[in-house]
Amino acid sequence: MNLKEQIEELKGNLVTYQNRRDDLLGRQGVIQSIESLTADLKKAEKDLAIQKRVTKELKKQREDALQSVCLKISTEIDKFLTEGEASIQIDEGKVKIGWIIDKKFLPISSLSGGEIVEFFQAFSQAIMPGGRLRLNFVELAESGQQAENILGQIIQASGENNQTIACSWMVGIKGEGWQTIKLE
Repeated sequence: MNLKEQIEELKGNLVTYQNRRDDLLGRQGVIQSIESLTADLKKAEKDLAIQKRVTKELKKQREDALQSVCLKISTEIDKFLTEGEASIQIDEGKVKIGWIIDKKFLPISSLSGGEIVEFFQAFSQAIMPGGRLRLNFVELAESGQQAENILGQIIQASGENNQTIACSWMVGIKGEGWQTIKLE
């Protein structure tokens, strides 16, 4: 092979190598893009994990704050109930309201007419202390012989200047300082 042929062959190889170099440089750009996207993805995953943790903490704080308010309201309701304890719970966004009597939770939907009247009266007093609520409605049909004691406790818990209307099948319920009207 003479020198001229060798030069031509080298020129051909040079063109081939330049094409390969351009191809490799293009691939290197793709590789750099992939590396950059991978880094961005890792950062986004880290940010997402942080956001999930913060969101979970905020939900817990919100639930604790709401539960604290529910406990305060329940405690206030208890002051007006003749027995048991009020229960207001928030669990995963669902509100459960009821009355715990003899260590048994009774949801509001299962309370008797008299229990509902007493519970809602207590609830109203708890959320509106000193408010406009000055009239108590009490249904004592299911209270039997304890009607007078229950009515007395409700009147005492309601404070002064409140009027109480009690419905009962018991004849002659009278407490000290009470005005009793019999309707037939």
